[in-house]
Amino acid sequence: MKILITGSDGLVGSHLVNYLTDQHRDYNLLTPDLNNFNLLNPQSVTNFIGINKPELIIHFAAYTDVSKAQEEITNENGFVWKINVTGVQQIVKICKSENIPLIHISTDMVFSGSSNDPGPYDENHPSENQEDKLCWYGWTKKKAEDIITSSLTNFTILRISNPVRHTYTLKPDYIKKILETLKKNKEISLFTDQYLTLTFIDDVSSAIERLINKPHSGFIHISSSNLFTPYDLGIYLKSRSKLPEGKVLKSSLDSYVNETGRKTRYLKFGGLKVTKSGQFLDMHFPSWQRIIDNIT
Repeated sequence: MKILITGSDGLVGSHLVNYLTDQHRDYNLLTPDLNNFNLLNPQSVTNFIGINKPELIIHFAAYTDVSKAQEEITNENGFVWKINVTGVQQIVKICKSENIPLIHISTDMVFSGSSNDPGPYDENHPSENQEDKLCWYGWTKKKAEDIITSSLTNFTILRISNPVRHTYTLKPDYIKKILETLKKNKEISLFTDQYLTLTFIDDVSSAIERLINKPHSGFIHISSSNLFTPYDLGIYLKSRSKLPEGKVLKSSLDSYVNETGRKTRYLKFGGLKVTKSGQFLDMHFPSWQRIIDNIT
């Protein structure tokens, strides 16, 4: 089976490439670089797909730096919008005309995480429709989801939340950022009033292979089976890693937002529910504690 994987050198996509390669199955993986497949150059996307004719597209490529994305808020001519929305439009257009199935990677940040609409969210929960309730990254990913669901029937939108893995040198994940701070013998303040889930990237790769062999149309969630607060996670991580240095301090998300005036919108009550996805995929998703146990 010929499979196009965009973002194949990223934190999550690179793991899938290695995972599928190790399965020794009849997968012909297409992993183009920016010279051959650039979401900012629609013609390169059209040309690559037209020449290589993939039987499935798995779309990881996205602009994911939430803080930097916020600098372009409301700018539909900006880099983030062009990558996360316009780029998806081009892929969807081709998938529709060529009848190519699409697996699109998304995020729990399409939900507000507010007290009025708290998570964790199941697969059928509607995404947030008000732009001012999402960060700009979340809004662009929400708009991409809307494009897919309104244009295609043969698609899976796979949402993840704070993805982490064993090793990846190009970019620190959620856990590595905390560990790096502690190893420098520094203090780190973590929220006690924010609720999130963690995604083990190994589970993402396993789920996608199952979706290749058992197609699904709709939404799939991959994350830990339970919620964590960043503070609780930090304390557990420090204990598990047996780090004598560094110190984990308590802080409040509400106080941080009020004191700093940061425009970035944080999920306070976020996270994903995975019961339905686990049943469909015949997978048991671990607790966030077990995920940390696996990678430390």
